[in-house]
Amino acid sequence: MRQKIFILFILLLFLSPFFSFPMSFSQEFQQSNSNYLRKIVLFKKDFTDQTQKDKIISQYGGIKLGDLKLINAQVVLFPNKQKVEALANHPAILLIEDDQIVKALDFDDTYKINSTSRANIFPSQVIPWNILRIKAPQVWKTGNKGQKIKVAVFDTGIDKNHPDLRVKGGVKPRLVNGDPVYFPDWEDYNGHGTEVAGVIAALDNNIGVVGVAPEVELYSVKVLDDNGYGSGGNIIDGLEWAINNKMDVINMSLGWSGYSETAHLVIKWAYQAGIVMVAGSGNEPNKIIYPAGYPEVIAVGATDKDNNVAYFSGRGQELDLVAPGLDIYTTNYKNSNLWKGSSYALTLGTSHSTPHVTGVVALLLNTPVGSYDFNNNGKWDPDEVMKKLKDRARDILDPGFDTTSGYGLVDAYNSILPGAYSSILPLWSFRQGFFDVKEYVMSDVKGINNPQQWTPFTVKGKLNEARQIAQSYANDVKLRAIGAFEGIEIPYDSLDGKVYFANYVFYSPSKDKYVYVWSNAIVGSYIDTSSTPENTLVDLPSSFIDSDVVLDSAEANGGYAFRSEPNTVTGVIYDLRNYPDDDLAPDTVNPYWRVTYVRQDTISNGVGILVIYLNPSDGRLVKKFRIVFKPVTAKERFNDVNSLAVSYASDARLVYVLGIEDTLVDGKCMFWNYGYRSSSVGKFSIWWYADSARIDTFFLDLPGIPLNKPLQFNYYKDSNVLAGVGEANGGAQFRKDHFYVNVYYLYSQSRDTAQIYFHSIYGGYSNSKGVRDSLVLFVHPVTGAFVGSFTKVERDEVAGVPRSFALHQNYPNPFNSMTTISYEIPVRASVKLVIYNVLGQEVVTLVNEVQEPGRYNVRFDASGLSSGVYFYRLEAGDFVSVKKMVLVK
Repeated sequence: MRQKIFILFILLLFLSPFFSFPMSFSQEFQQSNSNYLRKIVLFKKDFTDQTQKDKIISQYGGIKLGDLKLINAQVVLFPNKQKVEALANHPAILLIEDDQIVKALDFDDTYKINSTSRANIFPSQVIPWNILRIKAPQVWKTGNKGQKIKVAVFDTGIDKNHPDLRVKGGVKPRLVNGDPVYFPDWEDYNGHGTEVAGVIAALDNNIGVVGVAPEVELYSVKVLDDNGYGSGGNIIDGLEWAINNKMDVINMSLGWSGYSETAHLVIKWAYQAGIVMVAGSGNEPNKIIYPAGYPEVIAVGATDKDNNVAYFSGRGQELDLVAPGLDIYTTNYKNSNLWKGSSYALTLGTSHSTPHVTGVVALLLNTPVGSYDFNNNGKWDPDEVMKKLKDRARDILDPGFDTTSGYGLVDAYNSILPGAYSSILPLWSFRQGFFDVKEYVMSDVKGINNPQQWTPFTVKGKLNEARQIAQSYANDVKLRAIGAFEGIEIPYDSLDGKVYFANYVFYSPSKDKYVYVWSNAIVGSYIDTSSTPENTLVDLPSSFIDSDVVLDSAEANGGYAFRSEPNTVTGVIYDLRNYPDDDLAPDTVNPYWRVTYVRQDTISNGVGILVIYLNPSDGRLVKKFRIVFKPVTAKERFNDVNSLAVSYASDARLVYVLGIEDTLVDGKCMFWNYGYRSSSVGKFSIWWYADSARIDTFFLDLPGIPLNKPLQFNYYKDSNVLAGVGEANGGAQFRKDHFYVNVYYLYSQSRDTAQIYFHSIYGGYSNSKGVRDSLVLFVHPVTGAFVGSFTKVERDEVAGVPRSFALHQNYPNPFNSMTTISYEIPVRASVKLVIYNVLGQEVVTLVNEVQEPGRYNVRFDASGLSSGVYFYRLEAGDFVSVKKMVLVK
């Protein structure tokens, strides 16, 4: 009798898509698991005979629920653990794993708004704060609203009759009689999928809300049931449908707790098919769930209105970006039991931060790939999308990556700007200014608009518009600063006091809040209430001259002569404010027009600046000064530097010299940093730039390298000689084979902490693979002899993510000067790879950094070592392994 009941249950499970079966997936799953284990069985790649596969499953007591044909797998129910373990040893089986329970990343229903509050929240169409925060409206003004980009929402479905959504199509993947069937019933009876869809693509139609990319082609892939549950098999079937139907982006506001090899396999297929996948990091702050945990998926955490990371947001090494995830206004399934009568919702969770990034991906895919086309195929690939989103995200915690906010808050407008970041400002200048040039650099204007059609403006020409925008936030705002720039970075620009970009800073006493209004000639103006100046500003005078008059005065006071020198190009930066942060200003209290001329040579090296302070009311000269840049070698002005160091600390000991190379790679730099240690004052450094030396608290910190051995600098060859050695031994070839190349020089201890070397350090993107490479060349600083090099190669993208740690035998072995060491790490880890001699002495540290999961190859150049036996030791997290290699010359 019990067997008949089970057979009836299996039949109902097969037939449930055709009948109104009251049991939710989670209940089905739990009931089936009470006596049976639900597994995914992955067969080996070459074992494809369907009859034989079914026969093997039957022999081991399994009941096949369906085939996952894309990966040569089956979903199977087993009566006990012993049967599973026995089948796992069969020669046709690659692996067996749980069919994961998948759940929507939703929160308590009590957070939802009810129908009576709808009228108060949405009297007419609004652009929610979260859409404004990621700067989507600025992108729309370029005409880009995600048109023709196919976005698949893997969720509980989408309300097909919602007036604020337009759904192109959809499916409900389910297993029926052993085969995946894609039913057309993708309607949402839960609400979660409709909420997610609204954040991505709510229409710009004068009602309700607007999504990030309101004109994408939206598809509903109903992988979750009406209670928000599904299985790993549903996800795999959905991914197969997405691949076959050429989706561009997949949103997965769902997750499961454990790693699934089979799901990862299909994720890789989708990734290789060019689909960008975005998933929530999860609503548990101590971990990242899957599929967000896979490296091929963009993992998204959540922030609140103050750009704080939400208390519930998943944290970890796998996190990529964050986006708004609290108080999110969006669409809702109006007949939901939770929301009856309401077509809109107020939600929270990483479920609702994730679709912000999905929408930004759609906007980005609608732009030319430009300089991010690492493989030169003329289209966006998932890795290129990930790279640009990370590059253009806004830091809200530590600069760069951190485990709480990833690479920062996703920024739609920054992400669609073409080209790579560069700045017309030198490293040292005006970092505290109110106009962040990097946000608006247009080094490749294709795909935005023809720059010849842009209309520049004077700063007062946009002032009334900016004031009205600021007053929409607070009526009592007062203008406290203006910033703008022109020239160099904008094609066809001429210096005439008319600009393409300006920034207006207001202050509201009633709200005690600064209000920034950013204006530009490309996409108009927008408000920013999250920024705050670093110093106290005062109100600007009610009357002041405009930027075109300001330029006329500056030109007459030396500006024209400065920019007219041959073989140079010049940009001009305008600031109107007081300058508590500028020691060279006339005073720190009164506002002045500051006009900064930044001059570069024809290969983009900064060669000088001219700063002019003018009376804001009449343009009369108050003060000016000029700084000329000249590249020098490391030893050329060392006596001046060292004299300043000894006057600051009589026991100062020089422990490193760092040079930042300019465009011409010749060992001469405009910026040198000399690091000192002193028992009396501690660590400090001296910068040499602009023909003068300045003491700074900055000190170079290198992981694993103490930088405490004094340099005998007077005995070393100069940087131009040693840089030439590096160029001749691989540096010049590296620059030929890479783009966006940076070059640095460093006299210091090395990975071999007992020896001082001159290092030529090269970094850039490979012309062939598009991955970031680096090359470090070791030169003896006294003799100038080339010692050797090592090249770090990023993850082997073909190999994928390994299942365990491994250190492989170097190849070739024995070797003559050059060999390759390979290792694998399955998770993000702190990795250290060190070479030792037979006495156990450290020879060189090849790797000492945090690395992403993958297979790595490190080429080791032992040209400077003598023949003999050496050992190499890998530390990665808790994993340690040592192997022997033989150098024969």
